[in-house]
Amino acid sequence: MALAHSPRASAGLAPIVLADDLSGAAEAAAAALGAGWPTARVLLDPASVSDVPGAVQVLDLNSRGLDSWAAGSVAESAFDQVAQAPVIKKVDSLLRGNLEAELRPAVRLGRTVVLSPALPSQGRTVLNGVLHVGRLPLHETHAWATEAAQPPRTVREALGGLPAVNVDLDQLRSGEWTALLASPKPHVVICDAEAAEDLDAIIDGAGRGEVLLAGSSDLVRRWLGAFEGLAPSSSAKLPAGVAGSAPRVLGVIGSTAATIAPQLAHAVDRAGVVVRQLEVADLLAGEDRFLGRAAAELRQTLVRNDVCLVPGPSPALDREQQRRVASSLAEVVARAVGATDRTALFLTGGETARAVLDRLATRCLAVDAEVHHGAVLSHTESGRLVATRPGSFGHEASITDIFQALRGAQATYGRTTHDGDH
Repeated sequence: MALAHSPRASAGLAPIVLADDLSGAAEAAAAALGAGWPTARVLLDPASVSDVPGAVQVLDLNSRGLDSWAAGSVAESAFDQVAQAPVIKKVDSLLRGNLEAELRPAVRLGRTVVLSPALPSQGRTVLNGVLHVGRLPLHETHAWATEAAQPPRTVREALGGLPAVNVDLDQLRSGEWTALLASPKPHVVICDAEAAEDLDAIIDGAGRGEVLLAGSSDLVRRWLGAFEGLAPSSSAKLPAGVAGSAPRVLGVIGSTAATIAPQLAHAVDRAGVVVRQLEVADLLAGEDRFLGRAAAELRQTLVRNDVCLVPGPSPALDREQQRRVASSLAEVVARAVGATDRTALFLTGGETARAVLDRLATRCLAVDAEVHHGAVLSHTESGRLVATRPGSFGHEASITDIFQALRGAQATYGRTTHDGDH
């Protein structure tokens, strides 16, 4: 596995980003546009990876909901497939997913990993090896409230048994930490970061060794922006024939983050969105009669209204239950709008988003623009407009803004500036 990570040692090959879920993959692709790349695609089918000049390809491994063994196998196969291209591993900025399993293949094959999940643009930092959300350590927040497991107290804890060492801000900013890259024993170097300049220091230092970079979309954006010959862009128009072409918008809310309820209330009040709730027990059972009835009711509501489909309240679900809920939501959507319908889709929650697009036989998303950080507008091969967003992201008006964008209310949207207040 020859992981060419350095933007200055890429021999003209277009970079590839590996992500563990769909909303994160779209977030990384939007970061590529903000960094100045003219084209960015999210690939749902690994077989469709190819060297496209001037295009960043983001491969959704769809591995966040897998068990650790399966996630590691998927990651190892992906690393092997893209071995000759410059590669970066995008990780969740809240440390969810199979971090250890997906970095272990690189370490096992002799590569040191330089890791920083910090997302300074959204107030997520790493200090003394602890991920902070705002001013609080991750384990003191409710960010993992819907997860079946407890959040790790440190980044190192999230790595399980992988050999790791912490780099604090003083070491990072002085440059002393790069000596760690000379170690003959592969390991994970966990870097503190609280500002964009810290991420630049990580990229610059890692360029002195042959390592795998891993981090949030902020790190991905800074890394992609270091390739030569790019001109960062601040705005973008949706492709001709796409903007404003959707007769209706259907939102599918797969996340149960605490921020979702006020966002939905705002969308109902300001954008006239109708909320349709499906009981989690019915989604878990997935009986054909229930799915058919729910799809018929949804299809009827979409005749006159834009709709958000949401699962009802429930206790925390394990990974298998989350997959079953996502699969049932996807089936309802597919029966309601079909693969050829022009209804635009807003999908939040990476596993739900992927399940819906898989059910609609979508293989690729061409990323067009960003409504706000993480809320990404794309279109499918057939021209259907799709917006994706991580469940934990967004201000109170986030869903409202996304629905208005999909309706074509705005012709131009800000690309990834990463310096707003969202």
